[in-house]
Amino acid sequence: MIILYLSRDKQKLALKISGPNFNVIKDILKEHWFKFEPEFEYNDMVWLKDIDESKDALEELLKIENFDISAEIYSLLVPKPETEKFRIKYNSEILGGTPIGPYQEETIKRGVKQSRLYLAHKPGLGKTFMVSGILNHLVYEKLVDKILIVAPTESIYNFRRELLRFNTFGLKEEEIYVANASRRNPFQSHVKVAIMTYRSFLMLSDEAYKKTKKPKKGEKASKDYRSACLPLGEWGKERAIILDEAHLIKNRKSRWTKVLHLHKHYFRFRYLLSGTPY
Repeated sequence: MIILYLSRDKQKLALKISGPNFNVIKDILKEHWFKFEPEFEYNDMVWLKDIDESKDALEELLKIENFDISAEIYSLLVPKPETEKFRIKYNSEILGGTPIGPYQEETIKRGVKQSRLYLAHKPGLGKTFMVSGILNHLVYEKLVDKILIVAPTESIYNFRRELLRFNTFGLKEEEIYVANASRRNPFQSHVKVAIMTYRSFLMLSDEAYKKTKKPKKGEKASKDYRSACLPLGEWGKERAIILDEAHLIKNRKSRWTKVLHLHKHYFRFRYLLSGTPY
């Protein structure tokens, strides 16, 4: 087990190491941090070098199974990728005259200027409405022509209903495709909005849906990829993805997370929603 501590000025780290991975972690730290430092023992607390000099070691530590790190420390060690900023002016008329709260208006104003956003409002505060307002601006400015929404099962039809209610770009019912076990071709040219569960997205992914081949006599069983849908690259020109209850992908090792990372380059705009972001 490794426990990281952050100094008050957020410039240095301290750590304690214990557990079965002690020697492995110790070797990594000695290589990156302790070339000229004294020896340290099991469960000792040791101050490290400056934050900026700690990034290479962090990458090695993250490869160790069962090693975790707090979001605060991770954000300091690994710089956030720069997000695109756009010269889009907030326009209340694009929202179609829907009554809006001050915090919702402020969120939409900020959201229309970012290509990536994490909305972490509490349940019931209107995250679906706010992301709809952002999408209205992006479609109006012709920055987006296709939208993919991935959500838990219980949220699928709520998203469909809310989009039909709050969109101001003339979205029709037949332009929304809700994917399920019997409807597995959402990325058609006439579809503007595709909505599906995390499991459906996993199954539809060419890289994730594996089919076991029956082995011939004397051969070993093997798995082959099964193509279940059109490539995302052929679906429109500019795409946005919305992940509802995005805390479901916090596990870096889960198949959901890996498959979403595999396809993220298809989406210029990425928005994450969660009422419980922890």
